[in-house]
Amino acid sequence: MIILKSTLEEAVDEVLAPYLGPSMARAATEGHCRQLGIDGAEMTEQQLENLVGKLTLGLHILVGRSNSVRLATALREEIARRGGGS
Repeated sequence: MIILKSTLEEAVDEVLAPYLGPSMARAATEGHCRQLGIDGAEMTEQQLENLVGKLTLGLHILVGRSNSVRLATALREEIARRGGGS
C-alpha cells in the first residue's frame, strides 16, 4: 500500500500535535522524512514504519517510553483510519 504524505500530515496533527505542539510535530516528521530519504507525495508502508520508528525514539525522551509506544500505535491507527493512502 502507498501512504499519501497528506494522510501522514493529518495523522501527525491529530495524534502528535497535542503532545508536541503543531510546529514541533511537523518539524520532527519532516526532519525524519529528509533523513530517511522520504520525499514526494507518497511513501511505502516500509518507509512509514521506518519513520514511525524514528519518531518513537525521539518521543521516548519527551513523553516516556510507554507513552511513545502508545502514540506510535495511535499514529498507525489514525493513518489506517484515514484510509492509509491509495
